[in-house]
Amino acid sequence: MKKVLGGVGTAVVVVAIVAFKFLAPSAEVSIKNATGTGWDEAHGDFMTEISGVMDTEYAIFDLSADDKNKIATCIVEKSIKFLNGTDCSYLYNTATTTESEHLANQEKCLDKVKFEKNQEGFTLECLKANMPGKWSVMKKIFVGVCV
Repeated sequence: MKKVLGGVGTAVVVVAIVAFKFLAPSAEVSIKNATGTGWDEAHGDFMTEISGVMDTEYAIFDLSADDKNKIATCIVEKSIKFLNGTDCSYLYNTATTTESEHLANQEKCLDKVKFEKNQEGFTLECLKANMPGKWSVMKKIFVGVCV
């Protein structure tokens, strides 16, 4: 009888471990997406990307590091808020989906919700709200020194 109970106990533990390995990540992704927080974890990735764009595409403006950070933070926050309201998922269950499958599905979803177009709007809003109200930021443009 002890051998049977020991075998059943072992089977229960194995099933629990397997279930936890597959279901826990899926539950975590589902909960974060359902509560509108799934894209919050993309904050660092977005900041890196947008800060890089600020350093290259907006180099023509003489912006301080603080001004660039304010603009980038604004764009990131608006982007994340928008994406948290969509069906697009930043997170995925590594036990059931490969990264390449997830990224392909994510790209399709981002296209469907017109994320790039929306982010252009966020960029304009954030530039209007955070661009310093002084002519000196246009110095490079006025003297003809385009970077």
